[in-house]
Amino acid sequence: MLLLVATAVMGATAIFQSRTGELHDLEFKCTDFHTFVDQAPGWTADFNRVSRARCSEEFFEAFRTKYGFTIKRIPNQPSQGPDWSSSREGWWNPPQNDTSTYLKRARDERTLLAFKDGFIYYDISVW
Repeated sequence: MLLLVATAVMGATAIFQSRTGELHDLEFKCTDFHTFVDQAPGWTADFNRVSRARCSEEFFEAFRTKYGFTIKRIPNQPSQGPDWSSSREGWWNPPQNDTSTYLKRARDERTLLAFKDGFIYYDISVW
């Protein structure tokens, strides 16, 4: 479930996103958790969120199954939505152009998930 809370204070807008189950599991059941949100300007709810957490491959497989990441991503396939989001954060280095990435889609949302070098990479884009 995606929870969006918007507040307006003296003309400024802040939107906070929460994926209660997925991000909670990454933050509290893994170690070395990092996340970065890139919010679109204005009154839109569009955003990209990238997260990375250290975990075991067994945890990754259980997480993937629990949250319905069943579609293998085909690199550079426009019909599957955008590729991995870019980020200026130094810790953000998801696997590129490989077949180890899983995809989950909803109406106006795309989430990518992968495991690389002991880390889960989680990337959600909402438009």
